[in-house]
Amino acid sequence: MCRLVINGTSRQIDSLHSASGRLLRRFSTELSLKTSGALKPSATIIGNGVIGKMLMQHLVEKRPEVALTMADIREQHVPEGVQFRLIDVLNDQDLHHLLKDCKTLFMLVAALSTVTDEGLIKKLNLESHEVAMGLSPTFRTASSMAVYNLPPESRCFPIKQSQLTGDPKTLYGKYKRLLEEAIAMHIAKGGNAMAFRLPGIASAVEGGKGSTEWFTEVVLAAVRGVDHFSVPVPLGTKIPYALDEDVAQIFLDSLDIPVRPKDSQLYSCLNLPGVAISPKILEDILNLAGYDITLKYTNDETDARSGIVQTWPSEIEGEEAIKIGLDLRATTPERITEAVVAAAEKNKK
Repeated sequence: MCRLVINGTSRQIDSLHSASGRLLRRFSTELSLKTSGALKPSATIIGNGVIGKMLMQHLVEKRPEVALTMADIREQHVPEGVQFRLIDVLNDQDLHHLLKDCKTLFMLVAALSTVTDEGLIKKLNLESHEVAMGLSPTFRTASSMAVYNLPPESRCFPIKQSQLTGDPKTLYGKYKRLLEEAIAMHIAKGGNAMAFRLPGIASAVEGGKGSTEWFTEVVLAAVRGVDHFSVPVPLGTKIPYALDEDVAQIFLDSLDIPVRPKDSQLYSCLNLPGVAISPKILEDILNLAGYDITLKYTNDETDARSGIVQTWPSEIEGEEAIKIGLDLRATTPERITEAVVAAAEKNKK
């Protein structure tokens, strides 16, 4: 029988104000997992966002024998047996201390696409990742659809992994693409790393004001009984989405994939496919499910999300990921919405 022991670290990062005046807050959670009997590496999760939470939930639910430690700058309710510790992911010394015994790292922390402070984005989305990757024999992280910059006429066609056109529209996309290049170099030198270009994450857990967060906002509003709700993207704009639990499972499954130097360009930017969902599609599904909500597009000049997503693909091909055994479960807009609604209803109780 395997013996699993988990130690963790987390800290909420209080960063600079974005253009809209919102204060960026990000968490980092470390989770070290050591085994005996089976030769599995220790693992660390940095990033207490939607995917980080779901990764930990998988471990808590599927491996109840695991002892888990999390951390934040303030006390909060956690499952029985979970403990707290702190880390600042912007501090290289903290990263060295945290990762000195780490074998596998899931780096899931980033400044959002709506943040405009380039110094913060460069440090958090690129440089801290490079430091952490250099300290971790096995490294997994998230890239984004923001690396694409598509003309409007190209959005209706499925985008291929290598189909990069022009420079990314946002600083977020710029540094995600630079991170992909750094990961490719790391793999070419013999490192074990992967980056996944994630679709929008459909979740009942609010994760901030990212460009795809409107899906969660709409579902939570419907569950609360709101009958009219404004969204920051045109009602017909389709964006790829995947369930949070499915994406978290992909990160776990990726540890079983051998990474070879010749595959550096492949594994540094793996597309994860998503199901195309627009606000109008979401509204129709919710109405059929009995939620009487009407959506309206509001062109708020202080909300940059509309302009950002107009340069993203509406559909992503994930053939390369599928070929190596990393495939999201067959799904539909209805299944994704039903799963998120069910989770939101459960959380409400």
